[in-house]
Amino acid sequence: MLAPWPNRIAGGAYTFEGVEYQAKINEPLGNALHGLLFDLPANVLSQETDRLTLVSAVEPRPSFPWNLEVQITFSISEAGLEVETVATNTGQGSAPIGLGTHPFFVFDSTSTLEVRAKAGAIHGPDMIPLKEVPATELGFGEGIRTPIESLPLDLQFSGIAEGAAVLRTQDFSIEVWQKRADWLMVYTTESFNWADGRVRAVAIEPQTCAADAFNTGAGLKVLSPGESFSYVWGVRNI
Repeated sequence: MLAPWPNRIAGGAYTFEGVEYQAKINEPLGNALHGLLFDLPANVLSQETDRLTLVSAVEPRPSFPWNLEVQITFSISEAGLEVETVATNTGQGSAPIGLGTHPFFVFDSTSTLEVRAKAGAIHGPDMIPLKEVPATELGFGEGIRTPIESLPLDLQFSGIAEGAAVLRTQDFSIEVWQKRADWLMVYTTESFNWADGRVRAVAIEPQTCAADAFNTGAGLKVLSPGESFSYVWGVRNI
């Protein structure tokens, strides 16, 4: 789970309501990557046979001086997996918030990925978006099955349809879908840790805001004290 921001903050620096903040640089490209929640503990709030709710909290710190509670509910059914994330500002002042997730899926030499997006981002060497172009200029778009075996990918997409992306492999075909999340990040790796060792995998990452949203405002939510917002994503076989 990625909060209070997914993706990157350029140089880890941002300004909110006239105050400058500096988040920890945690990647070689010199940015603050994937927020503060991903390495924090979570508690089980409720558990049933087909449903699990976890709760975690981001406590105030110099780089993010607000209280944020995040509840994540995982539901399994015949339709597949559904994950709902609810973020609540439990502090005293307005807080900037973005959410995302980072699921990986293994792929093989025959695999294709269809990203149902209107636009994709051109990035600089620090992986901060510079501009948007039609997704078709990047070889993606609704109805386009793009082979991914030989493509190192680290791309941001926007204008996402509810059925955000379809991954087709020799063994399975799945759709990753999302609601109330208008951005999608796609990232491939050759060395994902798996039960049989390191394998190739693709991360298909629903996100509620763009990379560097704490500076650009693209999709950024500002929550008043006590206010919440949520988004939903899931995976289903097709």
